[in-house]
Amino acid sequence: MTGSPDNTINVAVTRSGEFAVFPPGVNDNPSSEITGSLTDELDDVDGENIYSIYFTRSGSYTIEVQDLNSGEMDSVDVSVVKKKALLDPPDTCVIGDDLKINGTVNTGNTVDIAIDDVIVKINIAVDSQGQFTEELPTPRTHGTAVEGDIELKVFIDEDLAVGENVKDLSEDGSALAMMIGGSLSLDGSPAFVARGDTLRLTGTAPGFDSVDLLAISPKGGGGDGLNPSDSDLEGLPPGITYYSESTSGTDSRFSFEIDVQDGADEGEYLLFVLVPGKDGIYGRTGSSYLLDGVGENYAGGNLQNLASKMQDELDAIIKDATLGAGGSDDFVKILYLGVSESSVKLDKIEDVVIGDDLVVTGSSNREGCSVAVRLYGAMDLGRELVTVEDGRFSAVFETLEAVTGTYTVEVDDRDDGHTDTAVVRIIVPTPLETFSPTPTLTATIKSTVTATPTQTAVADEIGEEVPTMSHISWSVVLIAIGLLLAGFIGVVYLRRR
Repeated sequence: MTGSPDNTINVAVTRSGEFAVFPPGVNDNPSSEITGSLTDELDDVDGENIYSIYFTRSGSYTIEVQDLNSGEMDSVDVSVVKKKALLDPPDTCVIGDDLKINGTVNTGNTVDIAIDDVIVKINIAVDSQGQFTEELPTPRTHGTAVEGDIELKVFIDEDLAVGENVKDLSEDGSALAMMIGGSLSLDGSPAFVARGDTLRLTGTAPGFDSVDLLAISPKGGGGDGLNPSDSDLEGLPPGITYYSESTSGTDSRFSFEIDVQDGADEGEYLLFVLVPGKDGIYGRTGSSYLLDGVGENYAGGNLQNLASKMQDELDAIIKDATLGAGGSDDFVKILYLGVSESSVKLDKIEDVVIGDDLVVTGSSNREGCSVAVRLYGAMDLGRELVTVEDGRFSAVFETLEAVTGTYTVEVDDRDDGHTDTAVVRIIVPTPLETFSPTPTLTATIKSTVTATPTQTAVADEIGEEVPTMSHISWSVVLIAIGLLLAGFIGVVYLRRR
């Protein structure tokens, strides 16, 4: 309200005033609660007062102010609606990820959030557009550690405290979200890798910030693992290598790229890809850092003591430290990886008919690398670079413009001269067998019966030789037919009479 300083004014809600309350002590409100109207003096400096009105029911109201000294009046109509908050949480949230809550309110400066009737966050700021956002960490936030539906409630401009139970308090908005457990999955895993190449492993781990990988040499802790220099960084013996990679904040993906040393032990490696459960602790280790737990509980506090352990012993230790604990919710993937010198091998190739595609397939341990396949012989049909995927490769050559003959197929790993060759022939199509009808029947018919094409057609159809008759025999047949017809006509004539 603005007017002449020190003038006396009356502020009144003239329509439905019984539902309008001036809360005590708010802004320039009197110190005691007043309903409907109040009388006061304008500020003696700038003539401006600010009043707050609390409406106990929604609807339309008219607020009037009158300067009791001058008689001037002014009024304004207001529409009061119920406080309302609209929540937009995700349909699902993985335990371990942040639960992000977005919302909009039609009034207010702050909001408080409750999960399952317990306040978990207070005084969340509302911007000028009436919007707010908050990220609640799981599983630390109340109600977010167990799989299942949770109920979110929002309270606008309330004076609440974290941990307070609001079961009996009316909320201004609510919504449901479902908490689901985390998971660990791999996109696939190579069965082999060559010395000097790079091992690549990718996957997803929703609900987890990072993923661990432990690789054990076929000779155990005392062997030469995938890369002993990496082992040194973690205080491990050379036969054991450990890596940890963060997951993406957008899609929970992770990726390992491990350079395999040229001198790595040949044979079958044991790989563990793992994450601690929702409690963030690995099994019975009491630690979120795998190596700390293993060193303390299984190596006397010194990881170098694992150098004397063979692969099967280390296998048992890692399983006991993680999955072996009662009620463990750790996620563990166990892989077996063959490591050897680079190799390529061609499959058997069958002869191919000119014009058809010649498909060359084979195997290699150079996973993810490209190998060169060449086809040459009677003429050079070119060279193809193909990628090894899941230990296999395939190349296709067109033969439409080739010439027939013997060709050599050669595959080269393009590293240190590891090759394999095979021989294939490009041939002409085999002619199809054709059927020629036997002329015996026609010749027999023509030699004995010069006319009667009908008889020849029947003979062709049934595939049998037609017996021949002399002219005399045909005459006898015709006479017999005539006598039969005459007898038949005579019988008919007698019956009519």
